[in-house]
Amino acid sequence: MAPSRSSLLTRLFIGFSLALWAVLLLDLFTHPVSIGPNPGGNLFRWLSALAGSVTVFTALFIRRRVPDNLVGLLLLAWGVGATGWSLRSEWTDPVLGAVFSSVWGLYFFSIACTAAVLMFYYFPDGRVVPLKLKRWMPLITGLMAIGGTFYIMGFPEVGSQGNTPNLVAVKALEGTGMYIFLVVFLLSMIGGLVSLVQRYRSGDARQRLQLQWLIWLLGIGILLGAIPFESIYETTEFQLFLVVQIFAFLFWQIFPALGVGIAILLHNLWGIEVLIRRTLIYGALSITLALVFLGAVTLLQAVFSAVSGQQSAVATVISTLLIAAIFSPLRRRIQNDIDRRFYRKKYNAEQAIERFAATARQETDLGALSAELLAVVAETMQPAVVTLWMRPTALPRAGGIQDGRPMTDDR
Repeated sequence: MAPSRSSLLTRLFIGFSLALWAVLLLDLFTHPVSIGPNPGGNLFRWLSALAGSVTVFTALFIRRRVPDNLVGLLLLAWGVGATGWSLRSEWTDPVLGAVFSSVWGLYFFSIACTAAVLMFYYFPDGRVVPLKLKRWMPLITGLMAIGGTFYIMGFPEVGSQGNTPNLVAVKALEGTGMYIFLVVFLLSMIGGLVSLVQRYRSGDARQRLQLQWLIWLLGIGILLGAIPFESIYETTEFQLFLVVQIFAFLFWQIFPALGVGIAILLHNLWGIEVLIRRTLIYGALSITLALVFLGAVTLLQAVFSAVSGQQSAVATVISTLLIAAIFSPLRRRIQNDIDRRFYRKKYNAEQAIERFAATARQETDLGALSAELLAVVAETMQPAVVTLWMRPTALPRAGGIQDGRPMTDDR
């Protein structure tokens, strides 16, 4: 039986993508210390290749496990594009460098970036939500691919040195191709996020857990992307900002593999509810402690300057001791506030269990304790029927329980 046209195109695309990926890795291994297209030195090239390769292997594994899911194919395109950030900018043969840089630029902005946005429409099961959006997907895909093509065509040179000619550059698109790409990309991204919300509202429990993984990692990426690295780096001499910038860029390269791969391939999803809850708690705690520390240091330094005419290291010591003293009570307060606002059911269950524990320490009547236990189980787990079994004892009848007969509460 001959393969269908779509199946043949899919195989050709996978073959071309894997061939380009192999060429990119070959370039890295044969020129391991050359300058790359981004700041951060040679280490950035190797980390980009690692992030992209992890994404490619995750995509191939998804294709093997769920071959009909389009997300695996989209993830493969993004992984190959991410690997391309390891491509060197120093070329002894300028023609060869121009060919490789132009081909990768077209692939990344036209195919890989398009695939990254489409994952928001097709994740996690490869079907678009809502269904009426399906007929518009070819148009959305085509516009993003054209926008990415305009973007790369608007640059006469490529590479960090700006000395590699772009073979697909068009003079008329210089300065405007980037804006066309950004408008199309942002509009398509907004549509993808709306599709995610619709899928979350209409999906089952497992799909919601899968979407929570992706949204959680996307939120981290958005926070990293909101940091004004360039302006901070220009006004300071700290190399730390450059390191954080490289980390943020690498996170965007590998986050689709983490979010999509974990959500599709795992069944228990590593307790995403617990992870999100702890992220909220310790994220808010870290920000609060940082503000308290900076405020305390500033205030104490002002006091010392007013009293002695000079600053003192004692202010830092006192502020550190203050942070150590308020850490535990502040963590409990933030945890209670977050649970009460975002995890109300869990918060109510914990409160009910704490009340039962207090009652169990003081209650001596077995019947009252049994009734309290049934009430706690009904409140926290909300089952259709609650049955309490007790071992037969020689004790007299207590609370309607005797000789191992069950005490049932239908609620």
